Amino acid sequence: MKELCSKFMKILKIELEDLKEDVLLLEEVYKEREKKGEITRYVLLENSGLLEHEIAGIRHLVDSLDSFSLNGCADLDGVAERVDEYMKRKNQESDFPDVVYHLARKRLYKVHKYIVGV
Repeated sequence: MKELCSKFMKILKIELEDLKEDVLLLEEVYKEREKKGEITRYVLLENSGLLEHEIAGIRHLVDSLDSFSLNGCADLDGVAERVDEYMKRKNQESDFPDVVYHLARKRLYKVHKYIVGV
């Protein structure tokens, strides 16, 4: 079971890195929209600032998962719940936007569903 839990954590980190890339792509979309005159420079800067803060939050969650203990990994459901609570707490302690936790949680349960279905 510990091997399965370890696999779960590795895939989760990959998913969170992918999430970070998705947010970076969104920032590029805003830059293109500003070039086309669809949004103002002010809106671009505001949105970019928010997205950078979200990226920092995702990066923080990925880094903090390195210190997450898999001791007592009896079942994947329990680990997923523990990771969920851990990410929520880490996000709140660091005062990152709530959306960071919610997006990460969505990826967490995507990975859970994948691993359970394997």
